[in-house]
Amino acid sequence: TNIDPKICYQIRDARRAAKISQSILAREIGCKQSAVSMFEQGNPTKLNSAAVEAIAKKFGISLTGEKTPPAAQKSVVTNFP
Repeated sequence: TNIDPKICYQIRDARRAAKISQSILAREIGCKQSAVSMFEQGNPTKLNSAAVEAIAKKFGISLTGEKTPPAAQKSVVTNFP
């Protein structure tokens, strides 16, 4: 996987902010906790591209390094009288 290590750190920070453990994240994407740990330390080759894309989408992080809003956090604005 050809990903800037900065994105690995962004994902780590987002996971921590969401209070999700590496073990839980690993279980959700189908890999080992140790692979998530190594990925978060800046070694992007430890996860396959599908896993990285799933994690990035979960936390609303673009793989180009731009922050994007996660689908779950989109707000709906309504006008009430």
